Amino acid sequence: SNETALSPAQKGTLFHKVMALLPLEALNKESLEAHLENLVKKNFITVEEKNILPIKQILAFYDTSLAERIILAESKHLVRREASFTMLYENSGVDGQIDLFFEEEGQLILLDFKTDRRININIYKKQMELYKMALEEAFQKPVKEVWLYWLSHDKATLL
Repeated sequence: SNETALSPAQKGTLFHKVMALLPLEALNKESLEAHLENLVKKNFITVEEKNILPIKQILAFYDTSLAERIILAESKHLVRREASFTMLYENSGVDGQIDLFFEEEGQLILLDFKTDRRININIYKKQMELYKMALEEAFQKPVKEVWLYWLSHDKATLL
């Protein structure tokens, strides 16, 4: 049996971790490879983990017009990644972690990476609604777009 086989949940966790660590700049296969090597060197990920990463799918994301907007925002220091928050919702505390959001023309754009095999927007509607409320409350700026990016499908969905 293959000792390094990861469950879908572990793969999802690994992917989120890598997407939070990779630089937000134009990437090609060579530069991505170099960045991943660097993450191994710095002990952020293991060689085994690096070898199971879906390189094609990571590059596909970096090729989207959404990534282009993120890269532009990053050049102006307007991107935040892995932002944790706690908010009160219907009298109970809700903890969340936003994969990425950025500011564009004074408004916020929210992005969450999904590694699900199937695209199912409905199961995330409530979660993203809460994230949107939390951001608007924290920054006093409107969230103008909420995106889900489906890694396994190279597809971005605007909610």
